[in-house]
Amino acid sequence: MSVQAKYDPQSDRLRLTLWPGAGSVMAFWVTRRQLLGWLHAMTEISLESDEGMEVAQANAEPPSRRRRLQIDIPTPLIVQAIRLRRLASSLKVVFVAGEGTIGVDFPISGLRQLEAMLRNQAERAGWDVAAALDRLDAAKLAAAAMKKARNFH
Repeated sequence: MSVQAKYDPQSDRLRLTLWPGAGSVMAFWVTRRQLLGWLHAMTEISLESDEGMEVAQANAEPPSRRRRLQIDIPTPLIVQAIRLRRLASSLKVVFVAGEGTIGVDFPISGLRQLEAMLRNQAERAGWDVAAALDRLDAAKLAAAAMKKARNFH
């Protein structure tokens, strides 16, 4: 699995390109809100080692070019939602786009590197990741407190 992320200032979105293997390639447009929610959810997942996933930073050549393969990168799909599910040896990321869903398994061993790449691109975009994650933590705590208060009566 190889991943490339690049911020596009014209659309104010992150273009995420994935090479899951066997010559296939997928591309998605991810909004600020979706990316920050994804990062927030990843902080709750135990991260192990940094091996197992090749990550290409924004200005690096994508893996397909380094290997001199000619693979057409499709027009990115506009993501409507991102869902995460922890599996035994991977994190399943489901991109809801158009009228369907596309699931991609990211090996647990590469999540720390993936998270660092996503944070790096968010910072390059000027998206205040730390403040956004603090707000999401506060909202989660407030929701839990409200639920507890409702169950108390």
